[in-house]
Order: sequence, then structure tokens, then C-alpha cells
Amino acid sequence: MKKVEGSSNYTYQISDEPQLPNKDNIIKWISKYGTINGEVVKAKIADRTYYITLHSLDSDDEIVLAIYVDVTAEKHLVTSVSIAILFIMTLCSVAAGLAGVYLGKKIENEQWKQKKVFENASHQLKTPLMVMQGYAEGLTHGVIKDPKQAAEIIVDETEKMALLIDEILNLSRLDSNDIKFKFENVSLETLLNDCLPTIEYLANKKNIKVEVSTTDHVVKADIVQLERAIISILSNAIRYAQTTIKVQCDDKRISIWNDGEGVPEEDIEKIFKRFQIGKGGNTGIGLSLTREVVKRHGWKIHAENTDGGMKFIITMK
Repeated sequence: MKKVEGSSNYTYQISDEPQLPNKDNIIKWISKYGTINGEVVKAKIADRTYYITLHSLDSDDEIVLAIYVDVTAEKHLVTSVSIAILFIMTLCSVAAGLAGVYLGKKIENEQWKQKKVFENASHQLKTPLMVMQGYAEGLTHGVIKDPKQAAEIIVDETEKMALLIDEILNLSRLDSNDIKFKFENVSLETLLNDCLPTIEYLANKKNIKVEVSTTDHVVKADIVQLERAIISILSNAIRYAQTTIKVQCDDKRISIWNDGEGVPEEDIEKIFKRFQIGKGGNTGIGLSLTREVVKRHGWKIHAENTDGGMKFIITMK
């Protein structure tokens, strides 16, 4: 081998080219291991990695063209990319594991909620059923002396049970998104006036005065669901009011106040929880349903104690 021409971005002759990095080691490797057959060989020379191929330029193999490429940097790049891919895969595996744990706990929590709903619903329905059963048996055996009063109590308990079932069903339908809200322009003054007749009978029966002060304002709302929410608050007010209920409305809020006894500050937020038992054994399903409806409108609701009463405020802006 009289002459070797190399190419690594350059073509050169060993005899007169300036010193190149690792040149002597490359020549030694070619002299010892090189084969003139055009095959590309991967060679580890010193601390570098090369791809080398040899080609004869004459019939006697006295002039040989050596082509080599330093791929050390590329090898490091491949190693770095491999490490990066391994790291990403590990990270994805960890993330997938955490997501699985999170979803598992969420499903478990939802199942626990459903279990509690059924347990609480069963408990709440059992009370009026027991009352009705007791009075019905009393009437059957002639133990009750005033059948008319017993019949009125049975009717009252039946209405309570029907209302409770209706509230549970609606809350369940809201949770499962079975109720599709239909938003349209609604006059708040008209809506409130439509809600008041629902409580008029009970208000007259308890001698409770209902005062209404509104300014006509139009909002985007589902009229059926919003009426349900307002009536729920009004029914709660009727339950606890002593003499007066005040309903006020403007373009920013709806407030319903009653002069009943307030709620301890630490328990105010609890009144919106499902199946929260209030005074007299009344369940909090109605207020929980109200909060969900208000939330679906993009509004907020809260309760606060005031001088001489309790106020519920729906904030629309």
C-alpha cells in the first residue's frame, strides 16, 4: 500500500497532508485490518468511532482509496436520544400509573356516593312510610278517635314522600346529565310571580306575609329548572319563617329572606349538602338541588344570617 487517500469532508494524500486527528491510528488500523472489497466496516480506533471502506484505484492494489467517517458524535447523539426516549417512556409509565390510581379512587368515590345516596334516600323515605303505616293501622283498628286528622296527616306525609322522591330523581338526573338545560330570555319578575302561587296556600295557612320587590330584568335561563330552584328556597323559607318572607330582585341578584331562626355559622355551608338533616328532621335535598341548578346557570348561591332572620342570595353576575 503505497498511498492512501482519505475522505472526512476532505480528500487528501497521507504523504503531504497536514496532521489530522487520529491519522496515525487510522493508518495502523487500515494496514492491519483493512480489506479492499468496498465493504463498510465499523471501527473503534482510540476513543473515536469510524465507518471505513477501502477501494482499489488500480489493478495491482498499489493505490487504495480509503473513505472514512467519524461517527463518534452521532453515536453520542443516538445514546442521548435513547436515554431521552427511555426517560420519556418511564415518565409516561409513571403518569399512566398515577392516572390509573386517580381514576380508580374517583370511581371508588363515586360508588361510595351512590351507596350513601341510596342509604340516605331509604332512611328519608322510611320515616313518612312509618307515619302513614301507623295512622293507617290506627284507623283500621279503631284506635284513632279523629279519622279526619289522621287522614290529613297521611296526606301530608304522602306529599312529603312524593316531594322527596321527585327531588332525588331530579338530582340524580342532573348528576348523570340527563337533564338538558334550555336557555332562553326570561323575565325575572314574571318568573317570581309564577313561583309565588306555589307557596301561597302554605303561607296563608301559617299566616306568613310574603313581600315582593322586583325590577323587571331579562336573563338567559332555563325557566323550568330556575323555577324549581326558586320554589325550593321559598319552600324552605315557609318552613322556618315566623311571620314574614321578603323576596327582592334586581339585575345582579335574587334574595329571599325569612324571619325564622338562623343557622350556626359553622353549619351554613352544610345546608346545601345532600341529605343534610335540618331542624325538624327536614332533608337538605331541595337546597342541594337548588345549588346544582344555580351552578349550571353559571351563577352562585350562598346563605347568610341577618338581624332577625336568614337570607338566601343568588348572585347572577
